[in-house]
Parts: sequence; C-alpha cells; structure tokens
Amino acid sequence: MGDMKTSQHVIAYFDIIGYRQILINHELDDKTFIQAIKDITEHAHGFAKEVGTYGKNIHVYTFSDNVAICINVSAEAPKIIALRLLTAIASYIQLDSILKYGIFIRGCITQGEVYTDQNFLYGQGIVDATEMEKHNAKVPRVIIDKKLVETAIVEARQLCEGAKLCKKGARIDYDNIFFVLDVNTRKTAPEIKKDTDDQHYVDYLQQFRILHNITEYTKDELLVNLEEYSKILRHRMKKFKNERLIFEKYNWCAEKLKSFLPSIVDWIDLTPDEIEQIKACHFFLEV
Repeated sequence: MGDMKTSQHVIAYFDIIGYRQILINHELDDKTFIQAIKDITEHAHGFAKEVGTYGKNIHVYTFSDNVAICINVSAEAPKIIALRLLTAIASYIQLDSILKYGIFIRGCITQGEVYTDQNFLYGQGIVDATEMEKHNAKVPRVIIDKKLVETAIVEARQLCEGAKLCKKGARIDYDNIFFVLDVNTRKTAPEIKKDTDDQHYVDYLQQFRILHNITEYTKDELLVNLEEYSKILRHRMKKFKNERLIFEKYNWCAEKLKSFLPSIVDWIDLTPDEIEQIKACHFFLEV
C-alpha cells in the first residue's frame, strides 16, 4: 500500500466568495463558473512547470468552489520557497479571477501535516487551513499564517548568510525563484502586507506592478485593467450597499485600491491624461 504517512507541507486554501449566491442568482452560467475554477487549477499547474524540479512537490486539489495547493517541504524546497511560490500563485489568480469573471477569492496560506497523492488529500493541515480561512480571512484576501512568515524570514536569513548576501535589501535568485526580503529589518516580500487587524495577507494589487515589470503588459493594458477593476468594485458596492456585511467585504478592496493608486507614479511614467485616468478610478469607488 506504500508509505501512507503525513508530512510537513505549506498549504494554500482558496474559497470563492458568494458561491451559493452565484448559483442561486445565475450570475455566471455553469460553463463559465467551471472554467473559472479550471483556470485557477491550470495557473497553479503552470507555476509548477515553470519552477522545474520544485514542481514535483506541488499538488493541486479542487472540490466544489474550493481549491487547495500543497507543497511538500524538504531540504531542497524549504518553507520560504513554498511560501514564495504560493504567494505568487495566490496573487496572480486573485486578480485574474476578478478581471476575467468578477469572482473574488478568500483564503489562507499556512503550514501543517498532510498526506497527499494524485487523488487524495488528508490531514490536520487542511483542517487548520479551512478553519483559518473561515474565521480569520473575513474579507476578499488570502491571509498568511504568522508563524509561517516568521519561519520564512529565519530561513531567508540562513540562505543569505550561506550565500554571503546578508545585507539590507538582499536579493536572492534561488534556482530561478526570485524573492526579496530585507533580512536585517525582518521585512517580508513586497506583496506580503500586514493588515490593520495584524494579519499578514497577499496584496494582489502588486500584480499590476509585477506584470508590468516582467512581461509585455503594456501601460495601456494596465490602465484599462485598473479601470475595469474599479468598475467591478463599484458595481458590487452599489449592489450590496444596504447589506452591510457584504458591502464591507468590497469596501475593504476599494480602500486598498485607493491606497495603491498613488504608488503607480513611482514605477511607471504617466502623461497628464493618464494621471486623470488614475483619478477616475478613485471616482468609480465613490458609492
């Protein structure tokens, strides 16, 4: 029967917000919704292929409106590498799902003991992940277990020292997996932020900057997608204006976008007309 033992994994667990409402109100037809779920799993598998040997440690599971991605931790794939990969995956699929399908995702990234094979996922780690998503995520964000962040920072320091790169703003290319950690001030990677409730979370808005910097994502595409994202938020906020609990979820997204927009001028040159486009995004968020 083989070695059916649990082992230490880093686990990302995603849940689609409003799944029941989407089905009841037919906001998306079955074909579109199924494709949205498939896109999430295909993106995860795509990342696995891009990282070469690390990809064999990545397992993806889908059930209903939930997706779990588990990375087996080892000397070759320490927790910091697993966290970096899952952060990148979470950031990309969150923004992609919103822009393509208007679907918002909530979830978490944590660590724990699980057993995985091609068809089966079992263990306390996935139980802890679902509980963390249910009770702590609260809004459309993917939160990160604080203990996992602390462990990753320690591992980053060790990697830096081993490579004699332990200095402020050290940059490490660890077998083509790029991450940035200021190991002296113990800051996290730029897309990992700490929220007002002290929860670390994945700032998927950083995908706009990342895609612009490392792909052929043009400035025009960036501005169009920013405007589209703003309009999607405005639509949701107007729709749920009188349903406070739901409204607050999308208002959280709007407040993060308002904070993000001024930073765009730091990494992209904008004409006066383009600056007006950015200001228009602010207008779309006023409900």
